[in-house]
Amino acid sequence: MSERAADSGPPLTLTQLILLGIGIACLFAGQAALQARGIEPITFRAIVPTLGGSLLILLAFSETIARRIPGKLATQVAAVDLAARPAVGNPLLFAAALAASATAASIAGDQRLLRFPVLSIGFWLVGIALVLVAASAIERSRTRLPRAEFIALLLIVAGAGAARLIRLGDIPWLLAGDEASVGLSAREFLQGAWNNPFGIAWYSFPALFFILPAASIAILGQTIEGLRMPAAIAGILTVIALYFYGRAAFGRWVAILAAAYLAFFHFHIHFSRIGLNNIWDALFLTLFSYLLWRAWSEERQGLFAWAGIVLGLGLYFYTSTRVVILILLLWIAIAFLRDRHRASHLWSHWLILAVAAIVVALPQITFFARHPDEFVAPMARVSLLGPWLEQETALTGLPAWRILANQMVLSAGAFTFSNLRHWYAIDHPMLLPISATLFLIGLGVSLWRALDLRYTWPLLCLGGAVLLGGLSESTPAAQRYIVIAPIVAVLIALPLAEAIERLRLPSRRWQIAITVGGIAVLLAAVASDLRFYFSDYTPSRRFSDRNTELSQDLGLYLRSSGLEAAGVEVFFFGQGIMDHDSIPTLPYLAPDANFVDVPDPTPDFSQWSPASPAAFVFLAGNTTDLSRIRGAFPGGSVTVRQGTTGDELYTIYILR
Repeated sequence: MSERAADSGPPLTLTQLILLGIGIACLFAGQAALQARGIEPITFRAIVPTLGGSLLILLAFSETIARRIPGKLATQVAAVDLAARPAVGNPLLFAAALAASATAASIAGDQRLLRFPVLSIGFWLVGIALVLVAASAIERSRTRLPRAEFIALLLIVAGAGAARLIRLGDIPWLLAGDEASVGLSAREFLQGAWNNPFGIAWYSFPALFFILPAASIAILGQTIEGLRMPAAIAGILTVIALYFYGRAAFGRWVAILAAAYLAFFHFHIHFSRIGLNNIWDALFLTLFSYLLWRAWSEERQGLFAWAGIVLGLGLYFYTSTRVVILILLLWIAIAFLRDRHRASHLWSHWLILAVAAIVVALPQITFFARHPDEFVAPMARVSLLGPWLEQETALTGLPAWRILANQMVLSAGAFTFSNLRHWYAIDHPMLLPISATLFLIGLGVSLWRALDLRYTWPLLCLGGAVLLGGLSESTPAAQRYIVIAPIVAVLIALPLAEAIERLRLPSRRWQIAITVGGIAVLLAAVASDLRFYFSDYTPSRRFSDRNTELSQDLGLYLRSSGLEAAGVEVFFFGQGIMDHDSIPTLPYLAPDANFVDVPDPTPDFSQWSPASPAAFVFLAGNTTDLSRIRGAFPGGSVTVRQGTTGDELYTIYILR
């Protein structure tokens, strides 16, 4: 008995048990993939989990194996292990996290349906959890806000919620086709047409984002509000994240003023009310900025792990997050120049950040590695490089560098002198006069202190946004600048905070006057933004086109009249101008209606036998087909629907 006990060694530690458990699970996943019907005998999907699981099992018993290594080599292995453990958290658990994520990526497949849904998502989540455990990143927050600040934050968040949630269904007044396309992809997820969060959905965007509107639609119904709710929530969360970033990097006054401005920033409000993925990049950039600065200043590896997780997760949303990787590398390079000792001392923490980001993003990276054309698609379709640049060079006679320089000037002017375009065409720049003035002063302050790493980061972010916008078509296209909105709010807050905190006046009365004055200036900027968005832009209904207006009005009419719920058969006379699904708004708003696109010229109606109820939709001015239908199928009712300008939008003839 004593000899057996000696051979068995000491009891397994918790780390060894985790490695052993994950390793066995990886082996199981590999065998499941190997034996799955339709998969070749030896594939990437089977090899990766099998090798990863085998490695983890070996690592679990590494100490036992080390005892069998010849003496000198064993001493060297032990020295490396002892040096790595305090520097890199628990390196064995990081290895387990990478193996778990790689297994998730390998067995998920690259089709719309996961081959092993529970295993794929389970391994991914386990990998993320292991990163947090390995970096000792699971701990209670140390942040405690003074009561006055907490109340101020609550008021700001309440205001941000009101600005984004009130009348969410009709501001902006039209459900754009791209929004509806997101909704249709989300509906496909709810119907089980796809469930792979590591692939792509509509327009080659990563699929994970579409699960958020799917969840919202499942709760609130297939409505405009249901589709837009996640964006509104993302906007509110960004305001909260900005408060904590501003407080950590610049102090409480920047935090309060920046969060307050962003809460009512007309540009940010607009994109918080649109059911697209753009607004989420602003949230991820702000969260990452907060975690990065705290990680750097406090030198805590757990915060580096959280920063990496946020960075990796952001890659599943809009494409502007990708530039954050370049910005981070530049910031680290400047940090080495400014504070070489600290930056070098934290080498292992940077490694933790990178590993955490890789663990989170690896399944998506694997998909794009298999389909590189899908990775570049969102960028390629709007890029100025290539055919567009060649055409402009030929038309203008200017060299390519000159054309690109002009584009960069236009892009930089998006904040103060270039009129925004596309998704927020407002006939003037992003910033109104008061906020533009503050922004320019804040930019000057930041440039003056550019080598202070607190200011280096927002300047690099601003430069990255200008670069993205300048290299894209329709510069400055508003939707490509939403990622930078929180940083813009910080720059606007900086001069006011500087005045409040740094001006040393002879009496307390004058100090109070400066504080009140700074707040008053911000309130004036906020009031200007709110008045513009809700009293000028919203009533103007500039966010529109006639076909989308028709699609939305018809969808809402079919729903409100009860026809859609009754499974109405809708004969759509598009006259060669549009089909019922030319704008996805109509299929999204009336999913249970059965549409038939009537060809142009129209066929003989005598053989038709429309179901009951039936509706015949005619574009404005199509009285000929309307008369023929009424003659062939008498007894119905005619309704003329008017557009916002009061003219005829379409006519609907209903048979019940």
